[in-house]
Amino acid sequence: MKALSIVLVLLAAATFVDMHALGGFLFEEPFTRGGDNTAIFTVRNPMRANIDNVNVKLYIYDLGIASSSLGADIQGKDHVVYRVNVPIPKTTAPGTYITRITVENDKFREVKHAYVTVV
Repeated sequence: MKALSIVLVLLAAATFVDMHALGGFLFEEPFTRGGDNTAIFTVRNPMRANIDNVNVKLYIYDLGIASSSLGADIQGKDHVVYRVNVPIPKTTAPGTYITRITVENDKFREVKHAYVTVV
């Protein structure tokens, strides 16, 4: 019985690290070459405690483009909407690219991948 309770405690601790903070995201697609584009992210805090200095980063692998938001505090059981500007160089080839979306602060990190189209 004691072994079972230890496992449950470890699972509860792991839940904090992987709390599924990224509620949703929207790319104002298609992204256009030679201009600033916008990505919108909703980040949830499903816990009762506040979380500090949360930011969102977007990285487009094949293009080496990285954009990020400023850090923001999220109150318990609340959410914050982030707008991230993503400049795409005019020399970028049109196509579909995979992106890495990271939501993090100094205590947790969540990563998701999505496709974005550039015209």
